Amino acid sequence: MASLWPLTIAARLLDLRGMSLVSTLSMSGLVLSVAVLVLVLSVMNGFETELRERVLEVLPHGSIHAEGRSGEGTVSIGNLAAVREAAASHPDVRSALSVNSGRGLLVAGDSLRGIRFDGIDPQDAGGRGVARFLREGDLTDLTRGGFGMFVGATLAREAGVRTGDTITLVLPEARISVAGVLPRTKRFEVLGIFQVGADMDAETVFVHLDDAARLLRRSGVQEVRLTLADLFEAPRVVREILVEVNDPMLYGSSWMHTHGNLYAAIRMQKTTMFLLLLLLIAVAAFNVVSSLVITVTERRDDIAVLRTLGAGRGAVGVVFLIHGVIVGAVGVAAGLAIGTVCALAAPGAYAALDGAFNLGLMDEYFIQYLPSEVQPGDLWLIAAASIGITLIASVYPAIRAATTDPVEILQYDG
Repeated sequence: MASLWPLTIAARLLDLRGMSLVSTLSMSGLVLSVAVLVLVLSVMNGFETELRERVLEVLPHGSIHAEGRSGEGTVSIGNLAAVREAAASHPDVRSALSVNSGRGLLVAGDSLRGIRFDGIDPQDAGGRGVARFLREGDLTDLTRGGFGMFVGATLAREAGVRTGDTITLVLPEARISVAGVLPRTKRFEVLGIFQVGADMDAETVFVHLDDAARLLRRSGVQEVRLTLADLFEAPRVVREILVEVNDPMLYGSSWMHTHGNLYAAIRMQKTTMFLLLLLLIAVAAFNVVSSLVITVTERRDDIAVLRTLGAGRGAVGVVFLIHGVIVGAVGVAAGLAIGTVCALAAPGAYAALDGAFNLGLMDEYFIQYLPSEVQPGDLWLIAAASIGITLIASVYPAIRAATTDPVEILQYDG
């Protein structure tokens, strides 16, 4: 305990005058930098979560199909029962959805648009997952032989169709009639409109599984789409199901082949923003160096007294090192609190500004609002990195204080 008395006296001497104006300004810069980092990372988390829960909730996490790429094969799965049984027994599979897909042209009035139609069974667990994105209509209205269709919100708006309208689907194959060679067409009734908030709103329609099979002139099912408990395990799960079924005519794919680049881009952008804003924190933290150097200069007399009372160089250095860490810790804590409040308020604030001034900043993204999600792991990482930078920044002032010669100070004062 006796060896700690110089440190105790030093801490009291430093505490008597409180925090200087320079230290306060340095801390303010650190607070602002940390708050901005929390806000930016929370928005990036929001985009990542929206992509995972909205877009990837409708798109298949994994797919088992007969040939070619997912959704573009022309051959039905020969051993469908085995595939569905393997999927149902796999612990990581939440649901399996039988799908028949094709492409065609959607004709509505003067509008002509290329689309992809997905034939689903609304009674499948995977099919029922589509229902949560319906803006209009009821998925149970999608019946076999009814030739009903659910249209994406963007496609419906651009084509000028509404629920209850009748539209024509033109298939990419010809039929021979008395009038000559004509394209195959089929009229559908629009049963409702869905909105996922992604590209599929502009290019995808849902029809009944059996109606799609009739359009494609095939019996059976072309593809089984899997929804997983952990979408990042999709390649492994697909591979294990293929091994269990053991059919050389089956192929597998995962969302990472189709939308992995978008997800990876968001993750990379989040990492990049973290590193760039961490540099901003480093600049703010090294401002602590200036404030501590000024503090060392102002308290040269206190340092001399401590040295004459028996405090070693190490004890004096530790005092100023701790002082720098305390300044940094208080600034980081305040920045985390302010940043968290701003992140939680960001969606509502953006919605209010967008409504008042019609900003339209999110029109180019797959969602039309500003998402934000504060993750505790990010807060801990920001806190650890910021305090670590502040600790490093405090080393130089601590060394300068420790190497101050008390004899020179006392002679000068004398």
